[in-house]
Amino acid sequence: MCSIVSVRCSSGGAFAGLAMMTMMLALLLTTTIVSGDNQIELTEQLPTVMVAVLVRNKAHTLPYFFSYLEDLDYPKDRMSLCNTLGKLIDRKLPIVAPMLVSDGLYSNFWCGMTSDYYYQRTDDYKKILNYDQIGQWPVPMVHTAVLVSLNIAQTRQLTFERKNLPVGRYDGPVDDIIIFAMSANYSGIPMYVCNELLYGYIMVPLEAGETVPGKDLEQLTNVLSYIVNEYGALSLKQDLSRFVADVPKDKLSLSHIYMINLERRTERRTKMLKHFDLLGLDVEHFPAVDGKQLSDKKVYDMGIRFLPGYADPFHKRPMTMGEIGCFLSHYNIWERMVRLNQQEVLVLEDDIRFEPFFRRRAYGVLADARRIGGWDLIYFGRKRLQEEDEKWIDGSEYLVKAGYSYWTLGYVITLEGAKKLLREQPLSKLLPVDEYLPIMFDNHPNESWTSHFRDRTLSAWSAAPLLLYPTHYTGDEGYISDTEDSLRIDGTLPAVGGPSKGSSGMVSNDTRDGGQGQASQEPKKGDKEQLPNAPALLSESGIGQGEHDLETKNRRSEL
Repeated sequence: MCSIVSVRCSSGGAFAGLAMMTMMLALLLTTTIVSGDNQIELTEQLPTVMVAVLVRNKAHTLPYFFSYLEDLDYPKDRMSLCNTLGKLIDRKLPIVAPMLVSDGLYSNFWCGMTSDYYYQRTDDYKKILNYDQIGQWPVPMVHTAVLVSLNIAQTRQLTFERKNLPVGRYDGPVDDIIIFAMSANYSGIPMYVCNELLYGYIMVPLEAGETVPGKDLEQLTNVLSYIVNEYGALSLKQDLSRFVADVPKDKLSLSHIYMINLERRTERRTKMLKHFDLLGLDVEHFPAVDGKQLSDKKVYDMGIRFLPGYADPFHKRPMTMGEIGCFLSHYNIWERMVRLNQQEVLVLEDDIRFEPFFRRRAYGVLADARRIGGWDLIYFGRKRLQEEDEKWIDGSEYLVKAGYSYWTLGYVITLEGAKKLLREQPLSKLLPVDEYLPIMFDNHPNESWTSHFRDRTLSAWSAAPLLLYPTHYTGDEGYISDTEDSLRIDGTLPAVGGPSKGSSGMVSNDTRDGGQGQASQEPKKGDKEQLPNAPALLSESGIGQGEHDLETKNRRSEL
């Protein structure tokens, strides 16, 4: 069998080389033939594969493209140019495309096409894209990364040129991918998209007027960030690294950026540092207080006392040492802000996922907040709990007034906000940090707890849509909770299991379980802010491709 992979990297662009990064091929196939009493084992070579790579305006993607291509495992003497996907060859389909995911709803297949050759929305598209149905699916259009079996005679009739189509049959646009799809249709060759694995990533085509140095580089950053989330590192060959420029770093116009991270969680720290390199963020690692190093005596000697009557809302247990360490980590940053007179600080935990176009959107949120004024804290990432809509901040399409929320994934806090949080002396009536914040902005349902805090005047807003999400949710492979999996203050370990408060209430996103009533129900992976998307925000941030409808498991970074 002879096959061809066609990878189209035009100005619309794909990062399809990444599509191949997870595949490993068996080097040889074996066939057993029985003749009389003799059993003969014959070794069959893998099919030769020719890879055609068509590139235009994609110089910034090529170092990564060729690095992943070089990493693939396939005998080089069975290839013309480089490598292919063994899993796709195993499907033995005439035309099959590995499904590629983007930072939006865009992918390399259509599920529907109108009679006049336009894209047609279908229910099946999102089901395939979100991995709700997995397999090989017949579709009217595939493009960008396509495997064609040349053993099938009809494939000789495939074409990208209109003049090669049957005379009088096609009256559509001069568009290469549509012409290819129709040539397959006229030849009776079915096309399939395969989503059995995370094959790779694709970049959304640029619109008229958008430039490669601008929007396309931002999209490349989005894709690289997804890869770091999924695999922890990027493949970049040393001889190609000279073509990749370092991203200049800054603090997003803030006084400082801190990342809270347990010293023993080196894998999280390494991953976050890679994100900061990609995004150009100048961030200081702030060592977290490790709950495993705390004891009842140490806690008591530090002058910590607990809020009378506090019990975890779901499990009805006291605080864990991990939760105490979490609070102290944030508390230490607030103290440092005041000591150093830092006016605005971004506090990040260490297993967060940055949303697409993070830098541009963060600057937009901060510009709006400063123009309007009157805020102490802005959530960049959280778990919203209240059912009713949150009110938009007057004059802003980026910000809402924060309601009762869990998680402290990331937030911007002002010097005055830090002073307010310290002034209440929370270590003398301790409860988890993500319960303390809603109490301080006077939006907490437990009046008994609230009554212990007098100055509840923290002005808290939230980015909408959010800019940060957790990389893992409770129950995900790789999910770890340093707050739950630690001793309680009564010296016992908490029970394992049960519904979860969420996946990231702790420093470094290590979380605790427990919720409050109906609002504590664990969200489906990828659940987005339950707010109408602000048109201006979507337009300005370049995510009008339906990005906020796309489940995160499509991205596979919690996905």
